Amino acid sequence: MHVRNALRPSPDSSRPAFAIHSKVGAVLLGLLASGGAAASDAIMADALGQGGVTLADPDGLGIVTRAPAVMSLRARYDLAGSARIGPYTERTVQAAALDSRTGPVALGLAYLRRGNTPPTREDDLPGWQEPGASTTNPTTEMVAGGGISGAWFQRSLGVGLSGVYVGETTELTEPVHRVEMGASVAGRVGESFVWSAMGENLLPGGAHFTPLRTGVGLRLMAPEVLGFELDGVLDLESADRPAAILRAGLDGRIQQKACVRGGFVYDGVNAGTEATLGLGVSGATGQLDYGIKVGLGGGVPSGLMKSTHAVSVRFRL
Repeated sequence: MHVRNALRPSPDSSRPAFAIHSKVGAVLLGLLASGGAAASDAIMADALGQGGVTLADPDGLGIVTRAPAVMSLRARYDLAGSARIGPYTERTVQAAALDSRTGPVALGLAYLRRGNTPPTREDDLPGWQEPGASTTNPTTEMVAGGGISGAWFQRSLGVGLSGVYVGETTELTEPVHRVEMGASVAGRVGESFVWSAMGENLLPGGAHFTPLRTGVGLRLMAPEVLGFELDGVLDLESADRPAAILRAGLDGRIQQKACVRGGFVYDGVNAGTEATLGLGVSGATGQLDYGIKVGLGGGVPSGLMKSTHAVSVRFRL
């Protein structure tokens, strides 16, 4: 039996409350989707506002650990930090940095720390409980990692690798420590089109289930005016059959100083949908962004009272 299949939960088992991935995005972080709280969940406010798209954005930081091949398609120095609040008392801080200008190899680093109180799974409860005992399960998660990539043919083709350490502690279960790895390839056609293909969680999860995922990203751009991206991720192992996570995002710039964003998410793993909005202002050396994500129904936190909000600051060095 394949190691991964041996670790796959049964169709009736509940999905882990935290399936964070390469969710961090650039050096000191650019995190950041996918279905459960995964790599897509570790993103800056600009990406959050446009549906959490991260796989083909040559200006984003979520590519650092999700699609590092895209890093080398454009020369830049970026440093960013973000704070986020969300359902189940989520409090997340992120940092990321990326250097694709110094030499032929692009490097990115990412860091994320998250605390929340997700719904307790039945499997996490102790065998017996005192009457009236709390069944909440406060969780703290730390993710640190990075990506490396190289480009050829005048930065029109890139190949990259990523690695992430994930540490998780909860009140009811044993601490989790694991390493996740990913690989990607990406290409650029002029300044108007970027594509990427990636695989993540390529290493067996050992005692801790981490679903193998593969995906593609497609981005159309009118530089400094408009951008549209579509990301598709196939989760091969979280359920009894492969499930798709689709993300679409649009961003429009106003006189190169302000940006309006919107997006939509279909989460086939949790059978839910989400809508996002975002705003940003930028200057020659940096930008300030706000994003909001609202669940529309299905197996995701839904309604404005359970929405996610993020603010991030980015510096271009």
